[in-house]
Amino acid sequence: MKFRTLVLSLVSFLVACVGTHGETPAELTDRQRSVLEGVARDRYTGRWTDLSTNQLADMRLRAEAYLTDLRRYHRPNGLIVSARFADTNRSSVVQYEAVEDSSAWTAFALAAHAFRYVITRDTNAFTDIRVSLQGIDRLLQVSGKPGYLARFAGAAKDPAYQPTYSRWGGPDPERPGFGKLAFTGASTHSDLVWLSGPSRDHYAAVNFGLMTVFQLVRDQAIRSQISNSVTLIIDRLERDGWRIDDGHGNRTFLTPLLHTALLRSAATINPGRFRKEFETKAGEFLKMPPPPVLQYSDYAPNVFNMASLNVLSKLEISEPSRKLLFQERLTEMMRLSESHLNPFLGGCYVEGFERVPNSTALTVTFQGVLYDFPWPPRWAKPVDLTQDASLPTLEANGTKWSKLAVPFRERPPAPFQWAASPFLLQGGQGSLVAHPGVDYLLAFWIGRDALLIPSEDYTPLQSGVRKTPPPISTNTTAKRPTSAK
Repeated sequence: MKFRTLVLSLVSFLVACVGTHGETPAELTDRQRSVLEGVARDRYTGRWTDLSTNQLADMRLRAEAYLTDLRRYHRPNGLIVSARFADTNRSSVVQYEAVEDSSAWTAFALAAHAFRYVITRDTNAFTDIRVSLQGIDRLLQVSGKPGYLARFAGAAKDPAYQPTYSRWGGPDPERPGFGKLAFTGASTHSDLVWLSGPSRDHYAAVNFGLMTVFQLVRDQAIRSQISNSVTLIIDRLERDGWRIDDGHGNRTFLTPLLHTALLRSAATINPGRFRKEFETKAGEFLKMPPPPVLQYSDYAPNVFNMASLNVLSKLEISEPSRKLLFQERLTEMMRLSESHLNPFLGGCYVEGFERVPNSTALTVTFQGVLYDFPWPPRWAKPVDLTQDASLPTLEANGTKWSKLAVPFRERPPAPFQWAASPFLLQGGQGSLVAHPGVDYLLAFWIGRDALLIPSEDYTPLQSGVRKTPPPISTNTTAKRPTSAK
């Protein structure tokens, strides 16, 4: 224990000295780069060489640097945001950015802390889990409709937040200083302002984050808190007719996949109450075609659909044939997105089977893409590759796209990179906006847990026998297992 403490102290010192200057990581070798680019083209151009010890140490230091920055700059009241700074020295935060997606990124940060805790047993990771859970609980309570998930909730007097909530949904002439979708918190949260605009995606992310912790962290108090949160969400949805309703006239429906995934979580926590309802909904869902994989359009649904399929696959333990059908859909989505070089999608696939995959492409994706991830701060610099003749392009939905996944180091930065299309040619916000790095942290620690990112001190989980997923099929449709009903 003393040795580990010494190592972590040394890491923290190195992060403080090196990891906060926005450095570009050392290059992959030419051979590694060639294989990585081959995955994007659905073909391999050589054998992948695992990262060296120095490269792996560099990635770990980068993870510690992002975690340090996240705690310092990007987590007001336990909720994750991007930040606009006064200057490149980050002397002060002048405005929170991407707050409308804060509940989703907070949930993904929660999952990242859970993976980190399981691997390192660092008590600071345990503290981070509690902070994130408190933030999510606030989002579930602030509206006065317990169980409704707000997008964000911050102090009304916070000058870094006021510019956003004052115009969220458009200025409200009847409430000067508030946007039409911004509301004062209820009861004990009256000092807060919360953002509405119901989003299915955020429910999928929170379900993923909560159940990842529920599975990985064997602390009774935390599991009880998660059980209460999941029950609160389900109770609210039932009262509102399985619609996401903010109580101010804004509502939307649940997709069959999300509805099923939420009930799967509820049935895990309280099988006596929810199992039959889950089984009925699962039967309906499994009669439907699998969700599509989007490329040249809004890419985010891929991320949240994969998160829900991951929940269904890893929590289903009572009915093997049903579990196989959930895993079949995971496999189909992974097959269709393998060339996207997206570690989050790969991580959901791997963890849905709870075992290292026998897919070289995923090893290449995790090691190659994450090694290309820059040191923090990750500035949201504008990028325009539309005139880059080296990238094959096409026109779709009124936009010019790359036909192939853009090399990671050239992509337009996004608050959570894995939810942005890897085929985008334009994007970014400005030189003084920095993103929190939850995307790197989650992918890195999933990769460590799945043994896709080696480490000399990694110890596999001792939670039981793990099953190996099938290779990613090249068939255009997945086959239904003959044992399934």
